[in-house]
Amino acid sequence: MFETPYRTPSASTDGVEQSNPLNQMTNFITIFIAIVFAVSVGFADSVTFEVTDVEGHKIVGSLEKLSDDEVTLKTASGSQSLRKENLASIKSLTPFGSVGATPQTSEQPPAIIFHVDGRPLPSSRYIPPDTVRKVDANANNADISLLFLTDGSRVFVTEYVARGPDASFTLFGKTTPNSVPLSEIAALIMTGVTAPANTPKFDIEKVLTPEWQTFLRTQTVDDRLIVTRAGSLDAFNGIIREATRERIVFETDGEQMPVPRAKVSGLIYRRTSATQRPELAVVTDVAGNRYVVSELKFENDKLLWQGVANWSGELSPNVCESIVFPQANVIPLTALKPVTVVRKLSFDWNESTNATDEKTPKQLFMQLTSPRFDNAKLADGLASGLLNNSLSGNEVGGTVQLDGVVYDNCLRLSGKTTLTYELPETVVRLRGIAGIDDADRPNSRAKLSIAGDGATLFEQVLSGDELATELRLELNGVRKLVISVDFANGSSCRAVMGAMRLLQ
Repeated sequence: MFETPYRTPSASTDGVEQSNPLNQMTNFITIFIAIVFAVSVGFADSVTFEVTDVEGHKIVGSLEKLSDDEVTLKTASGSQSLRKENLASIKSLTPFGSVGATPQTSEQPPAIIFHVDGRPLPSSRYIPPDTVRKVDANANNADISLLFLTDGSRVFVTEYVARGPDASFTLFGKTTPNSVPLSEIAALIMTGVTAPANTPKFDIEKVLTPEWQTFLRTQTVDDRLIVTRAGSLDAFNGIIREATRERIVFETDGEQMPVPRAKVSGLIYRRTSATQRPELAVVTDVAGNRYVVSELKFENDKLLWQGVANWSGELSPNVCESIVFPQANVIPLTALKPVTVVRKLSFDWNESTNATDEKTPKQLFMQLTSPRFDNAKLADGLASGLLNNSLSGNEVGGTVQLDGVVYDNCLRLSGKTTLTYELPETVVRLRGIAGIDDADRPNSRAKLSIAGDGATLFEQVLSGDELATELRLELNGVRKLVISVDFANGSSCRAVMGAMRLLQ
């Protein structure tokens, strides 16, 4: 309910952040040249970004332009632009960034300066501005909450007040409050949130515990006031009438009760399923705030955004961690259900050899080698996980490690396995990477074949002593995609494919 499907890849979720191992050295050299160029031409203090398109191509440089139509970076080879519809992500390569130095006065609280690796440094020492972040020494004393909005935004706030039809909140580290319609507020976690130490990023896993996640996912017909009893969360159903700095006015059974705010662990508002609203990107900053935005542009050295939940703001590039664009034109192959899944055992019937085998007559042999899954049970099998981790050794989804790089949208297929997909008419390309799982190397081999409408698009023996192979297949007009894995030289190893995605 509160998590968006877009995240910064740990890869990543979409696969476009991961590059073919054959290109990793080239990417490193490109980034190195871009940074050296930045220093040489005099914009070393600017933030270096890496822009990735839906094909997995990368551009490295400083942000020059971000408009409704395109993004432009200043690179070592000059300005380069990409159309917005082709963008997958924009990621900062400058650790933590810089929030800018502010002259200290006797009235101002002291500042703690952290190096990029999190080490506290004395303020008297000169630190390059693109390697430090200033943190208010008194920030740890602030009353911090984690606020969820209905569009999937998730932000850390130091103040939350809700009266009548509106709610206001102040982002951690800011002084100006934001105002939104109360209907855009989904939930507020008010306890267990502490300012980060030695790093600008909040520990979201510490705040968003499994118990809280269960509460947030559960739909009810009422608002809920959450309290902590004997170390566990407990919920009261009713109506949240008001939230101030001192109290929460909560109505239950027709009676309004003022509850001291210090006794409340959180608020969850009843919200019906929201209608789909235009979403341009998900912006994440170095503190871990996530903004789901409908408009985004770069003006006067600021990233200006308009939130889907009817609020707006700005970010300095040096505190922007990543921008992920919803890839409406990218379909993970693992999101499609194959129309057939055929998995035989090891051998086909051979009349001269098998007919004399009294222990395995032809009828029994055919039963043993018949498809493990049929069309009638396929949908249920996928939903219940029969295909994943089954005796056949086949898996659809999850992650795989190839040449030391972790990829998602994974297919693991054993020998004698064939998947058949019916593709949407809009699909024009298949992208991914194929090889032998690092865990099965080096003495493993498998034969991978990919066909489109009966024509061979790819066929290769994958070997554990070789680097993985990039898949870049053109599918213009192809409607039936068949992926087959067979044994190679007697090996029974699985072939694995990662970052498998269809481009429209």
